[in-house]
Formats: sequence, structure tokens, C-alpha cells
Amino acid sequence: MGEDELFFTSNIKKIDEPLKLIQVGANDGLRGDPVRKIILKNPCKALLIEADPICFQALKNNYKHINNRNITFKNVAIFPDTQDNLKFFSLSEEFRKHLPRKKQVILSRKASINSKLLVEYLSNIGYEEPEKLIESQNVKGEMLNTLFADYFVPNILIVDTEGLDWKIIESIDFEKYKPKIIYFESKFTPTEKLKNKVLEKLNRYGYRVTDFGNNIGAIKFN
Repeated sequence: MGEDELFFTSNIKKIDEPLKLIQVGANDGLRGDPVRKIILKNPCKALLIEADPICFQALKNNYKHINNRNITFKNVAIFPDTQDNLKFFSLSEEFRKHLPRKKQVILSRKASINSKLLVEYLSNIGYEEPEKLIESQNVKGEMLNTLFADYFVPNILIVDTEGLDWKIIESIDFEKYKPKIIYFESKFTPTEKLKNKVLEKLNRYGYRVTDFGNNIGAIKFN
């Protein structure tokens, strides 16, 4: 059992209400997904969010067999502020059409608002001139606080956005919304100042934080 699965398994037992889960950056809902087993094994109301259109279609396909009307899918990017749209970098259409569908999904999982992260990933796995293999598009964006108000306040929140994670957590209005479990990707830290600000904020609102290296888990049960 991996660290993320153990984190969720041990803490979900402490939730004394129906599970309500929001996952930002759900990717394809299959590979390396920290919450798939939660959704499949527990009665759960879930909102699964993915910005990349290729991954979004795969996400829906990978959950269609369970026929759960309490799962909602949303193809949108989550931003930390009120921007209407933002440049989002993914595989170019020209590059994609030469790849098998499965390969498209695998590579698209690294789509990001930071072009350097995607270029570096493609370079590391052997693609030459990776900057020519990507393109930007303006994507529709929403804030977490808006989603909470429009859908529901989760008791489990997962954020994995390849670069915006710290800013998104910092943007949460914890006076109104306090998920019992928060788990977010932490390896892309913009600045030490922002990191300290977010950790101080979580501590101020009563969260107990565990640093797993590439991810951070925060729990609050009082």
C-alpha cells in the first residue's frame, strides 16, 4: 500500500458523514490515481475535474462502467484567481494525430499552465525538440470557492495541477470551506514565501500537515 492510499484509508474512517469528494486534475482517473479505490469502494458523491480534453474523455470512459449518478465530470481548469481564461499547454494536434490513443492519454497527463514543465517531461523521455510538439490554448477557468458554492463543499479535496497547486490551496476561503482531508501535489513550489504562507494558513485553520515529499496531506477533524 502506497503512502497516499494509506493516508486516505486511515483518515476516511474518521469521517462520520457521507463522503463528498472533489478532485482537481483527475487526469484519466486510472494511472497513479490516489482516489480511484475510494470512489469504487465507497458510496461517494464526487466531482472530477480535468482541463485537458484528451484526458477528460479518458476519465469519463474509465468510470462509465460503475453507473454512479453521484459522479459529475467537469472539463475546466481551476485557477487561484478570477481570470476568465488562461494559457494551457498540451500536446499539439499535429503531434497527437501520430500517436496511439493510449499514448496520447499518457503524455497528456503532464499538460500544464507551465510550458517548461511539459517540455522538460517530453525531453526527459526522449523526444527531440519538444517545444515544437506542444501548443497553447485558452481554457475556461473557475475558482475552487465558486465550485464549492455551485456544487458542494467536499470533505475530501485532491489537487494535482502540474504547477498551480500551492496557489490554488492558498486561494481557498477557509472561513467558509473546511474540507476534512486535503491532499495536493507539492513538488512544484513557486517560491519559499508562498510555501510558508500556505503552510501557515493550514496551521492557522487547524489542519495537521504531513509532507510526503511530492505531495502534502492535511487533515482537520475538529
